[in-house]
Amino acid sequence: MMNYTGDMDIKNYAVPDNTGTQWDYFTYSFKNLRFNVPIQQQIQLTASDAANLPGLAYRYFGDTSWWRVIMAFNGWSDPLSQVAAGAVCNLPSKSAVLQYMSAQQSTSTTTTITI
Repeated sequence: MMNYTGDMDIKNYAVPDNTGTQWDYFTYSFKNLRFNVPIQQQIQLTASDAANLPGLAYRYFGDTSWWRVIMAFNGWSDPLSQVAAGAVCNLPSKSAVLQYMSAQQSTSTTTTITI
């Protein structure tokens, strides 16, 4: 069942850290995406792909915000130092990502600790 309807903006899937200014990447929903969704396609990045991940996301997924999915799926955290021409880029199927994200949203729980 795929009921996910938003974009892949990190703010939709992570909570702010204790400063309220940064996102807690250890709790975001697609942190384990690459371990739970199969590879559909593998491409070698060109210089234009590496310089424009939103454009690459649009070409393969039809949505520029999916560049974060590409980053998470490949285990990249810094697009400036880890994404370069010639790098191998694994791409999941859009339907598999949507199914995984829907499952993550339905099983996520929030824990509040009061001190």
